[in-house]
Amino acid sequence: MPTVDMHQHLWPESLLAALTRRRVPPCLSGSRLEVAGEPASEIDLAAHDLDTRLALLDRCEIDIAVVSLQPTIGLDEE
Repeated sequence: MPTVDMHQHLWPESLLAALTRRRVPPCLSGSRLEVAGEPASEIDLAAHDLDTRLALLDRCEIDIAVVSLQPTIGLDEE
């Protein structure tokens, strides 16, 4: 039976680029994420590199990962 991780967040390069272009929250300046109503926080962008994430899944022996956009980023309010 495969091992499944039901809670993964992956920020592909296209999402990072879109957040970087924005000037109002949610927006990204370097590795600093600003979300409306929240203090800005540092994001480990390297952790969202696809090859890095796949290697981590392999090390943890996870066969399937369900990826979703985290709701706390505030894009549902757009």
